[in-house]
Amino acid sequence: MKHIPNNTDIYEGMGLRREGDIHMIKPRILANAVTTVWMIAYTLCALFVVLLPDLSFSITQTWFHFLNVGSVHAAATQISFGSVIIGVLALGATIWILTYCSAALYNKWAK
Repeated sequence: MKHIPNNTDIYEGMGLRREGDIHMIKPRILANAVTTVWMIAYTLCALFVVLLPDLSFSITQTWFHFLNVGSVHAAATQISFGSVIIGVLALGATIWILTYCSAALYNKWAK
């Protein structure tokens, strides 16, 4: 006989748990997922800057209207593998902690 998922299975599959009528977030699962996405995005961004520095700085200039990013253009294109690794690890740790704390606070305040 085939297992038909119930609401509890569906919520747990989405990283949620149910307490009464409130859907609670599993902080560790959410933190892992968000951190993974941001670490991949950071790595792709660093690769983009290395491969297409002029285009990446043109895009950056449109994001920061009032800043002249041209003065950092030459220095920023000298990205090392070590700086990318340190950056992705520091970003990952920061994102994980902030996401975990946000989910934990959500669960606390949602009760």
